[in-house]
Amino acid sequence: MSMNPCNKCLENYWDFKNIDGYVIATCKNCGNEAEFKSKDKEKMFEGKPCRKCKTPVLLKESRFKESKLKKPYYYTHYYRCPKCKTFYMSERYKIFKK
Repeated sequence: MSMNPCNKCLENYWDFKNIDGYVIATCKNCGNEAEFKSKDKEKMFEGKPCRKCKTPVLLKESRFKESKLKKPYYYTHYYRCPKCKTFYMSERYKIFKK
């Protein structure tokens, strides 16, 4: 992602987080934050055709194993095609551990 330099330190050294449709950019040099609406729309939703076989996808709830909970983030739900078994993960269901 390309962005203008920081207003405070004039460096272009950003860290990005996408939370609920908003991007929070934090300057890694001085800590200044900028927030703006994400241009990305929800790419997948229940009933939308699969990209591979065009079958409508279904929303499934994730099962939690101990190994999954050790990672820095996990997904509570995912989309799955019943025909070709393709998984689609959505930022909407992504949970970051603190």
